[in-house]
Amino acid sequence: MPSDNILVLVADAVHAAEWKKRCAPEISGNIWAVTYLGFVRQELVNFYQHVWKNCPEIKDRNIKPLFLNTETSKYLMYKVIDSNRRNRGMFSGITANNQKITEFLLNNYMQAMLSGIPYKETGTRLYNSLDLKDEVKRQAYMDMDTVIEAYRSKCYSLGTYDNAMTVELFNNCLLKDAFYRENLKSRVKYLMADNMEDASPVQTDLVKLITDNSTSCLVSFNSEGSSREAFGADPIYAFNSIKSNLDEVELKASYLCPDNFYKFSEVLHKNIIEDNYIKSQFLFGISKEPSCELKSEMLEKIADSILKLIYSEGYEPSDIVIISTFADPVTEYFLGMQLENKGIGIRNVSGKVSISENKYVRSLVTAALICHPLLNIPIKSWDVCELLSLITEADKVRCSILSEEICSMGQAVRLPDQKDIEQINGLKGFDWTKYFIFRQWINEYIENEPIPLHLFFQMAFMELILDSNVNGHDIRQVKRLCDSAAGFYKTVSRFNMNVLKEFLEMLKAGFIIRGEDDISRQDINDSVVLTAPFTYLSGNFKNRVTILAGLSSENWSLRISKELGNYRVLSRNWPMEGIYTEEMEELDRRAQLADTMRAIIKRCGEKIITFESVLSSNGFENNGILPNYLGAALGGQL
Repeated sequence: MPSDNILVLVADAVHAAEWKKRCAPEISGNIWAVTYLGFVRQELVNFYQHVWKNCPEIKDRNIKPLFLNTETSKYLMYKVIDSNRRNRGMFSGITANNQKITEFLLNNYMQAMLSGIPYKETGTRLYNSLDLKDEVKRQAYMDMDTVIEAYRSKCYSLGTYDNAMTVELFNNCLLKDAFYRENLKSRVKYLMADNMEDASPVQTDLVKLITDNSTSCLVSFNSEGSSREAFGADPIYAFNSIKSNLDEVELKASYLCPDNFYKFSEVLHKNIIEDNYIKSQFLFGISKEPSCELKSEMLEKIADSILKLIYSEGYEPSDIVIISTFADPVTEYFLGMQLENKGIGIRNVSGKVSISENKYVRSLVTAALICHPLLNIPIKSWDVCELLSLITEADKVRCSILSEEICSMGQAVRLPDQKDIEQINGLKGFDWTKYFIFRQWINEYIENEPIPLHLFFQMAFMELILDSNVNGHDIRQVKRLCDSAAGFYKTVSRFNMNVLKEFLEMLKAGFIIRGEDDISRQDINDSVVLTAPFTYLSGNFKNRVTILAGLSSENWSLRISKELGNYRVLSRNWPMEGIYTEEMEELDRRAQLADTMRAIIKRCGEKIITFESVLSSNGFENNGILPNYLGAALGGQL
């Protein structure tokens, strides 16, 4: 069968790349391995005429749709919320800031679309689920529906779509088109759906439609649940929808861990779910270290344990994975100092990386603010200092003196000339030649018409900032900045906004551009891996030793019900008038924790070591329930 007729639906882009790499592309055609969202986007592009034919809300009848990236969609929603909050007093009873409200609304909209729920029901469902209702909360959820409607209508009319709108268009406009359905049947002859427990209800509906009409189908399903329910997965709905159509083959053996880990994980799972304190009979290879008072003390013990594993027991660094609830920079930095002194690397592969952490990216943004003074966007003295230090190679003390002088005039940033610099205390006796070249470059740029921001970033990087210390990672981060600016210009220009100012405002407001962590996709044979639970369970990690850090943290089981969100309530099987009680919250958090721990333990090859501290890095007491149940399963081991 031609590979073009074989559709492989996978959970994320990492799995898609893995499928393509392992499917011998040199002897086959195109490997059609995509995520559900990737498939939907491509179908909208190829059949867009049928989309706007069935959707009168789309006023801009372009040949192809424009898709908003995550940062752009967040910023546009933020603008709607900020305007309504300032001018109309919306969300007056909500303590969250505008950025947090933005996340809630976009997540709720996406959750509703993945569940196949009308977006207009979002606020009503969430309000109905509250155990304690009042007028302030009711108004907040009404405001939510109003803002989502305003944001959605504007995007639809201009032919620009975020992820939720993409899913909505596909299911409500394209999939209901008779021509498209017949075309889909003719193209997909064989379906392979990997990780079906991670599928949303609308993805499940698509799989069911294809299986009803395809030649053959293979679906993998993990009956122990999904780690993606907060992102729209509904494993119960998926299993009930597909089980009648397919022959079932149950895999009962353990393929990822020793048999004793498999059985221990089941005891721990039952302990957490049922509030039991049963001791497991299968304890080999599992140890719980005594609790430390401070997090720093815990991290020191983790570093000592890693050194012992490598130098005394013969493990390679890449055999070891450290799982921390957030894989935060503090943990990475502290362990990095301890291990790198001994010649051992540590790689944080916790998913996404922020390009704002890169000094070249930050300096390019600062240069853009200086070169566009008419925008009147405030510039921080420290950002100017970093830019000057990078360009002039002067020390930070001199650069900070100069940057304070530059920023002392408020909005009107002016770079001092040679006469002014000679009169500033602390700046005499240094060769400022590179600074004057930079100053001339800026003055010449300001005198001419501004260019698109992505071209400015490219030009400034090549002519001003590029030096011998730039590595491949830096170049990739700068490229992400340029690509994001170009995409922002392409989409936001339709909204009749000052694209240059809005992009820089977006960055200054804290809407951080993120990309895939390229380190996590490279060879990590020389390093210990640090990651977070979700990233670990979503990836293709294989390890001999698992270290669980911060076992007593409450962050192992985060709250499901939040101030303006609850993914349980926005699932397809939730009743419209159903109330989500604190008892349900407790049971769901226990189930989440139990499923996570069972899945982590079943990924380990030889050893599991746990560490915990009484206090978190912020000085608060850790009150997580996990140590009690793990200690009981280990027979009271402390």
